[in-house]
Amino acid sequence: MRFHLFCFLKYNFPMMVIDREEVLYHYRKNRGLLGIRSKVPVKDEYALSLLYTPGVAAPCAKIHQDKSKSFDHTMRGNAVALVTDGSDYLDLGNVGPLAIVPCAEGQAMLCKELAGVDAYPLPLKVKNDEELQLVTRSLIPNVAVLCTMFMDWLRRERLERALGELEIPLTSLEKIGYAPVALAAIRSIQKLLNLDPSQLRIAIHGLNAISTAVACLIRQAGFGKISLSNGSVAPEDKEQVLSVLRKWDLPLVSLEENLRGAHILICCGPEPEISALARKQMAAVLTTRELSAGWASPGSVGAAAATQVLSQTLAPSLAFPGLLRGALDVRSAKVTDGMCLAAADAIAAIMSEEDLEDHRLLPRALDLRVPPAVAATVARAAETEGVARLRPLPEQVASDTKYLLYEGSLVDARTPGQFGKPETSPEAAGVKSLAEESVELHLRHRGAIEFVNKVPLKDQFCFDLITDPGVRVVVQEILRNSEKVFEYSCKNNLVAIVSDGSAILGLGNLGPEAAMPVMEGKALLFKTFAGVEAIPLCLGTQDQEEIVACVKALTPILGGVNLEDISAPRCFYIEDRLKKETDIAIFHDDQHGTATVVLAGLINALQLAGRAFEEVRIVINGSGASGMAVTKLLLQYGVKDIILCDTKGAIHRDRVEGMNWIKVEMAKVTNPRGLQGQLKDVMKGADVFIGLSGPSLVDEEMVRSMAPGPIVFAMANPTPEIMPDRAKAAGARIVATGRSDFKNQVNNALAFPGIFRGALDVRAREINDPMKIAAAQALAGLIRKQDLAPDYIIPKALDFRGAASVAAAVAKAAIETGAARVLVDPATIRENTKEYIYGGRLNPVVGEPIR
Repeated sequence: MRFHLFCFLKYNFPMMVIDREEVLYHYRKNRGLLGIRSKVPVKDEYALSLLYTPGVAAPCAKIHQDKSKSFDHTMRGNAVALVTDGSDYLDLGNVGPLAIVPCAEGQAMLCKELAGVDAYPLPLKVKNDEELQLVTRSLIPNVAVLCTMFMDWLRRERLERALGELEIPLTSLEKIGYAPVALAAIRSIQKLLNLDPSQLRIAIHGLNAISTAVACLIRQAGFGKISLSNGSVAPEDKEQVLSVLRKWDLPLVSLEENLRGAHILICCGPEPEISALARKQMAAVLTTRELSAGWASPGSVGAAAATQVLSQTLAPSLAFPGLLRGALDVRSAKVTDGMCLAAADAIAAIMSEEDLEDHRLLPRALDLRVPPAVAATVARAAETEGVARLRPLPEQVASDTKYLLYEGSLVDARTPGQFGKPETSPEAAGVKSLAEESVELHLRHRGAIEFVNKVPLKDQFCFDLITDPGVRVVVQEILRNSEKVFEYSCKNNLVAIVSDGSAILGLGNLGPEAAMPVMEGKALLFKTFAGVEAIPLCLGTQDQEEIVACVKALTPILGGVNLEDISAPRCFYIEDRLKKETDIAIFHDDQHGTATVVLAGLINALQLAGRAFEEVRIVINGSGASGMAVTKLLLQYGVKDIILCDTKGAIHRDRVEGMNWIKVEMAKVTNPRGLQGQLKDVMKGADVFIGLSGPSLVDEEMVRSMAPGPIVFAMANPTPEIMPDRAKAAGARIVATGRSDFKNQVNNALAFPGIFRGALDVRAREINDPMKIAAAQALAGLIRKQDLAPDYIIPKALDFRGAASVAAAVAKAAIETGAARVLVDPATIRENTKEYIYGGRLNPVVGEPIR
């Protein structure tokens, strides 16, 4: 049989000619490739109560009792972190974390489209190995697998050695993507050319993350004659390189020696220079990127009669989505070489002898037979090697993967409890409490949110758009101008909801895993009310310096950060540091979302009562994050007399007991009359009481002691400081709470989605007080003067007018205060937000840069 040199054909498709402007158009139009969507539609306040407060407290408590429940009750059981620093992106080398953003999105999109896996794209800006190790370890509570990619191979090696054995697998795209596909191609070459494996020589050109992973797996497969070309090794790295290669028993030789007499050449870098002798001996060329027509044409290589060359590109997407699917379904403790070998065998088995051709050694990139086959064999291998924590039948894994590919969800195919023991028996079925129903809902859907692809992966054009060569166009555009990352990636619309689980709702310090249901509910609200893509990130550290370092490292892909459920006073320090040391919108919703809605309600309440902010006396009980923020914002708005209380009573300048640095600062600007005593003492004669503390701390007598017709905001959840009926019976004219089943609910969801919508659309560097005040005024203005009533001072939680009005007001304030990067007409932002809310379409907003 005679073989000829073929111009490269990618999976039997002609080489795509990528139009640069068309590529950029698709990335710009879709605001990147990846988004978030709710698994459960929020159609009424009851649904909101199940997915957020107060119902979400129940799955949080369940996870606190058993951390492993986080895999079943949140998206964690189906989630993977794709970690990169952009230090080794194919032949472009070190492109950095900003330019790698669209590439990370593309790989996450392939995970979702080809195997239903939710993958976090996480480009990191880190200063050193220690910071990389810290951030990677801190991501564990969010995901079931950690996977590095496009990272310098020596840095990756150091990371894996430093972290050692983790509670979840740490692997790499090179190991689970490129290596199995390269091995599958070699299996096909053996079959096609009838080569004896014992005589087969494999030369790998390049020394990088891909080549080392490929070499290691091929060695595990039993091939003995493998060598790596030395490429360029920096003198300071040489000793480490040799130590790693010795571990794998791999020789490191020159390119000419590598190719002499070789049968298979695997190109893991730029196109190699190949000598005439090597050309005559090669049986196949495998490359990890497209070969240019100039290199692959017969004229450039020569058409010697003895030349027998096959050319095939290795697409890692043939392996890693299905491999991750199998690992997730068995909740594997690690990703072993045996699982990768199984993936390679599954890919090779797809190609029958009739399918094999000299220019087609592997299945097509979009062959949907591959992911189920890979997932099933990987699940079987994980069980065989003793790393599977769950043991579904491989046939079930394959069937479920097919269902995900063609139906998009397993919620209809599985019953509650299928991922573990049923939560309740059929006999116990009946009328369920809100807590029970919330737990069941989170279990049935495996969390409240999931990733969604914005570009349908329908054909080879779509595939080339999100992988090389299409994504290369976007990477190079961002390398030329880093501000373009806002225009061509999800950064322009992506917020991280960051928590350490130290102050979850009213439940206290339950840890990061237990915080996930709350953060997912928050993400759901972001998307539902304002079209903001928000990802929950519950960090596995409660050290304030480490939290700051982690958030700073994550900023390349983020347009903003919503800090959530972090205990005081650490939350003040963390927010202050991040505001100073990052250039994106930082917003602690427990503080500023609450303060914004309280201010909105108070604007209308005082208008209804005929009182001015400058004249009223206000008592605030609760010196946590929200209490401090409400106090500060009311002072900014013009209130002169505020007394802040904690468990020790009124905070004043002379107090020593129970004080900390933030209370000392607040004592300087509050309590101008220097009142001392307990809450009941300082409430006498007050016009307004604002409770951000605990249940039943106020009684009727305390309300009666206030000024005539007082205003009471009792916002402790789930039990207010005083119930509304009791407050009104004691003479309160206006009462608000934090609960959805009472009138005048002070709900943060009225504020934060619109605030971030406005901030993101003008690419704000910060969220300042004027922006928060503008949001409060916009919310208050939604209620017409003639409609104001004691039971209607705040818009309802599902009043969808709020986000559009708030977004426009915040954008205007950001432009006026110099916080905005781009100039956009606030009216455009308002209309675009309304178009999303009522039409489902969020159009790109590209403003004029502000110099």
